[in-house]
Amino acid sequence: MIKTFIFTLFGSILLNSPSNSPATATDHFSISNKHVIWQKVFETPLSKKEIIQNIRYSGHFNDITVHDGYVTAQIPMLSLDFRGYEISTERTAPTFSRTHFIQSYLIIDFKENRYRVTLKSIRLMPRQVTGDDSEMIIDLEFIAINPNNGQFNQRFFNRRSKVLNHTFEQVTDFTSAVSDDDW
Repeated sequence: MIKTFIFTLFGSILLNSPSNSPATATDHFSISNKHVIWQKVFETPLSKKEIIQNIRYSGHFNDITVHDGYVTAQIPMLSLDFRGYEISTERTAPTFSRTHFIQSYLIIDFKENRYRVTLKSIRLMPRQVTGDDSEMIIDLEFIAINPNNGQFNQRFFNRRSKVLNHTFEQVTDFTSAVSDDDW
């Protein structure tokens, strides 16, 4: 009787453990049409014109295009800030944060007193090119999504997503963040 109870309890714990449940969107990452996107809403006292000026002068963005209610741009080579995320040494940082740059497509939508940042087509580009580097370009989906079920890999939400999230926030936070992401 006791063995049956312990076995049932142990089985219940295993079935309900986080490693067996599907991963959900955290750190502002989500899956849309089998692609990983990062999205965050920021509150700001700045005008649209001032934010666009900050985007232009930041040095992180190329091919900046201003539309009526939004801005698009490319992030060509963004270094990941693992030290800013409080990982003190390169040995404890995720490998890709030391060996790759981030490349991404950026969309910033505007509403009164806030803006929403969306990063799409997030790719890891090698820092050192040795011949044909096209084979070394890694789509974030390869690291983040489990190919068997189309959900996030649980391992993605350790230091990997934390370093990416921290870096993306640092680059796109032109003012202060909203407490929730209600758009």
